[in-house]
Amino acid sequence: MVSYIKSKINKKHLKYDILSGFIVSLIALPLCLGIAAASNFPPITGVLTSIIGGLIIGFFSGSELAIKGPAAGLIVIVAGAVEEFGRGDMQQGYVLTASLIAITGLVQIILGLAKIGKFADFIPSSVIHGMLAAIGIIIMSKQIHFLIGITPAEIKGLHPIQLIEHIPASFMHLEWHIALIGITSLILLIVLPRIKNRVLQTIPSFLIVILVSIVIAQIFHFSTEKKLYNSLINPGKLSYNFFFNTGIFSSENLSITIKYFFLLSIIGTIESMLTVKAVDLLDPYKRTSNHNKDIIALGFGNLLAGLMGALPMISEVARSSANINNKGVSRLSGIMHGAFLMLFVLIFVSVIKLIPVAALSSILIFVGFKLAHPKSFIHAYKVSNEHLLVFVTTTVVTLVEDLLVGVVAGIVLKMFINMIKSGEIGKLFRSKLNIEEKDNQLIIQLDSAAVFTNWLSLKSILENETDRKIIIDFKEVKIVDTSFIENLNRFKEKYKGEVILRSFNDLRAVKNDEVSMRVKSDQNEVITIHLSDYERRMKAYCEEHIYIISFRTMIPKSYISNFKGFKHSDIKQTSLHITGIKHNVKFEYFESTIYDSVNMFEYHANVLGIEFGNKLAPRFLMQKETKFDSVLEFIMKNQVVFQNHHLFNSRYSVYSSQKQLATALFCDELIEYFEQNDIKDKVIEGDGKHKMIIYNNGKCLDTESFEKKLELGLKIFELSNALENKEVEMVK
Repeated sequence: MVSYIKSKINKKHLKYDILSGFIVSLIALPLCLGIAAASNFPPITGVLTSIIGGLIIGFFSGSELAIKGPAAGLIVIVAGAVEEFGRGDMQQGYVLTASLIAITGLVQIILGLAKIGKFADFIPSSVIHGMLAAIGIIIMSKQIHFLIGITPAEIKGLHPIQLIEHIPASFMHLEWHIALIGITSLILLIVLPRIKNRVLQTIPSFLIVILVSIVIAQIFHFSTEKKLYNSLINPGKLSYNFFFNTGIFSSENLSITIKYFFLLSIIGTIESMLTVKAVDLLDPYKRTSNHNKDIIALGFGNLLAGLMGALPMISEVARSSANINNKGVSRLSGIMHGAFLMLFVLIFVSVIKLIPVAALSSILIFVGFKLAHPKSFIHAYKVSNEHLLVFVTTTVVTLVEDLLVGVVAGIVLKMFINMIKSGEIGKLFRSKLNIEEKDNQLIIQLDSAAVFTNWLSLKSILENETDRKIIIDFKEVKIVDTSFIENLNRFKEKYKGEVILRSFNDLRAVKNDEVSMRVKSDQNEVITIHLSDYERRMKAYCEEHIYIISFRTMIPKSYISNFKGFKHSDIKQTSLHITGIKHNVKFEYFESTIYDSVNMFEYHANVLGIEFGNKLAPRFLMQKETKFDSVLEFIMKNQVVFQNHHLFNSRYSVYSSQKQLATALFCDELIEYFEQNDIKDKVIEGDGKHKMIIYNNGKCLDTESFEKKLELGLKIFELSNALENKEVEMVK
């Protein structure tokens, strides 16, 4: 094992993997405790799952950067299994469910050996998103009662719809001490990510909430002896003993075993595979994971977790994304995340016992809201009416019946819609592909239906290609559904060669979104693209100034990855993108939806990038001075103070690890300009190379706002003392 570890460690990247593993462990700890408690498992078992996923499975995983651990998406499944197996005896339900998890892991190993990874794309995205939304609603409907001090006995046995109906009654009988902690924690989770302070933004909001809630609980003298039911968490004991209960195969439990075995093995495996696919897209080193190997590793992890009484694990998207954004390089980052969690539970278990249950409930409500965010429904509507219908159907049926029925209902409805749209049944499941090879090109002629049920036939051909030019011809196609388009886009992003979609744009998109379902247009039909008033004004402005503008496009994460302000962030979607040259200066502007993976916070930002050409823009960050910044001056070593410019120093904070270069950049003329002109809520940052960005939250409201930001960028470029490359070494 020691030689294996040495072979995998690159000393150059060691510090990044250790630091990323530490940060991810801070995010994981409260989530693991909360997910386990919500799943009717001892809270400590959630941490044990992550320890197994890091310290053991981390060595054998098929993905370098995917973090394995318990996930909110499986809470409803696990909690339901405990309740149905237990029949009132939660300990019995826990033991039987853990045994089922072990069986699920064994089957996942078999699935991996059978190369099941190729079926990751079969379930349509609308069903998956609808399932996650339903899970989010179920989590919130239950945890909101615990947030305000209601005991589990008062809501025992209530269906999700009944839990929602019972919320007003719970508020009438809340325990105000617990409710104060819960509501305060929830407010902090919402507010903290929105505070524009670079120090606060590097600390996980979950960790701050836990620390604040512990302080409040101690002020109220909460303890395990108090009559307030379960006011503090009882993590349970960390056990390394193996056990297995064959009662899951008894006649009275067999139907429950089959039901939850299907849910855990299918949904858990698919969710994990989708996460690994997403991680591959974000991986800065463009590595491709081995899906089948990863499923085998996942199965082995679940086998161990079940035998040790821990929660099931998957490759978890939020922690995996945080790992990438904190510059994790190899699987060592995941291994270190498990090691740090092991240290936490061995050394700080007394601190864990001080965490209020209400604080964990607030975290779970926050996570549940992210899963069922109203924007998910809005996005589904923007994609297509059909996409929204399947999304909502899956969500509603899951809430009214259960998860299994909801998923099946969504898939059946999706197939029925595709059948109606295409007018054919047989070709929805098997697609006849005409293949031609010519001049180092692969030409694939698609049949009349390109939908999720026949994607695998095309995928099997595409996976055998390496870098030659691929032409996919849609000339004969009548319908292309959203899942097919999403799968094709993911392939295009990863493929090293050129992929051309011939005649694809001849198909009419049913809505104005890049992944909207497309259908064959009538011969004389005019295809129109609908723009908002704001987009039309920006388009006219760009045409007048000869700038290039595009809408609803995709731009790589690398556009902002070198900047501190976006250290933990991914670009999810870009609504507007402009490039151009003014006064011989190249600029780039985009308005995007940004996702902060550490705080699980989504927001809009508009970013203007200025290219300094052959000059250097030192690494710096400038923002308006705040009271918090004044306090931090005592402990921060990289704040730049400009001599003889008291007004500037009192208005703005400039941070830089290259103080000499930053001081040279901010010449007297530039400082005087800032003293006379307020940058308001904007942040200005240099990447230490040749690019500077100016950004703030939201969209520019009009062309005038955009023009002012552009003029600010050009003015900084004009007045600054950006250094020539040949001068840099002398200054350093």
